[in-house]
Amino acid sequence: MISENNQQNSLSDVTYPLYENGYSYTGVNGNIRDRLPVFDDILSLKWQRSLADRNGDTRKLLPLWIADMDFETVPTVKEALQKRISTGIYGYSYIPESYKEAVADWFKNRFHHSLLSREIIPFTGVIPAINAAIYAFTRPRANVLLQTPVYHPFFKAIASTGRTLLKSPLVRKNNRYEIDFVGFEKVIREQRPELFVLCNPQNPTGRVFSREELQRLTDICLRYRVFIVADEIHSDIVFKPTEFTSTLNLNNEELSRHLIVCTSTSKTFNLAGLASANIFIKDTLVRKRFLETVEKLGQQGHGPGFIQTIAAETAYRTGKYWLRETLSYIQENFAYAYKRLDEELPHVWHSEKPEGTYFLWLDFSRYGFSNRELENLLLVRCRIQANQGYIFGEEGSGFVRINIACPRSILKEALDRLVEELKNYRV
Repeated sequence: MISENNQQNSLSDVTYPLYENGYSYTGVNGNIRDRLPVFDDILSLKWQRSLADRNGDTRKLLPLWIADMDFETVPTVKEALQKRISTGIYGYSYIPESYKEAVADWFKNRFHHSLLSREIIPFTGVIPAINAAIYAFTRPRANVLLQTPVYHPFFKAIASTGRTLLKSPLVRKNNRYEIDFVGFEKVIREQRPELFVLCNPQNPTGRVFSREELQRLTDICLRYRVFIVADEIHSDIVFKPTEFTSTLNLNNEELSRHLIVCTSTSKTFNLAGLASANIFIKDTLVRKRFLETVEKLGQQGHGPGFIQTIAAETAYRTGKYWLRETLSYIQENFAYAYKRLDEELPHVWHSEKPEGTYFLWLDFSRYGFSNRELENLLLVRCRIQANQGYIFGEEGSGFVRINIACPRSILKEALDRLVEELKNYRV
């Protein structure tokens, strides 16, 4: 952690090793330290919806909601895109084998995956892939299981495909969220879901499930023949000493016949606006069934375009140092936020330590606010735009998800406003 007094110099002299193409890059500080990119002309969903003045309040509305970063991406990605765009030729393209090689190398080096080219399916996004998987591996009106609170588009995916939502809520224990294995198996045994969407690292709680937890979860699913779709989009956003274990690391041949894994560069390298994903399917028959369903849904051209593949391949080949320093900065943001919350807002609960994602998941329930009152407090009184907890399921009522992948000056201002406003309320 760095103090408020010395934060300007914490990483300022970090210089990355030379990349293969000869470029060097001096720290993330040039892109992050108390300086934001200019959002006026780039159609940022996060910032454009927050710049307009509301109700005559001259304070800027701080956008700490949607899950992207305020940090510029890997410099070599910008250079690669500029080079390709300068050609002026934007016709049909194909995905080169080098793209899959870059994906396979990244996941082998970071997570010890062993992926063959045919097992990597480039896709336009994780949510479109989950929709396709629900169609492929469940029957109409089948039950689909989620662990709540959870990423809210999952609810829409289940409803839009004509399936029925089942929930097995996570439980708060020992100052963090844990899996209720007894309840999880009870729901499966009694209501027989055909598919389980696993979110790991977990959004919004930030839990990163251990190998033992994943083994127990998947064993239960296999016992009742429940297909698993693992959303591992935040797998790179994990903080030491926590280690990420993918469901692919469980090395279970039977599991591979009941599993697809969804990943993307969008969170890792701040490329969410370039819609793309990589879906990992080890089993031949599962892969065949998934791709046939994709075609039936009219998504034959399901892969990302050349802009997306250039960005992703370049990021995977040259982005590890950028990611290392970005994670360090975000972890410092967590430390700064936790210290201030503990000292100045002790009645707002947070997890004991950050494990994964770049979200603060805060419980304001001791103040007794209704969902509407809590939303009004943040949006109108504090002028902080965050994600209200109830959108992640009823288990999120009284909570707020705050994105802290931002310059510390923005985080400081948000906490200043919260502290000042909550002085007016008694617990």
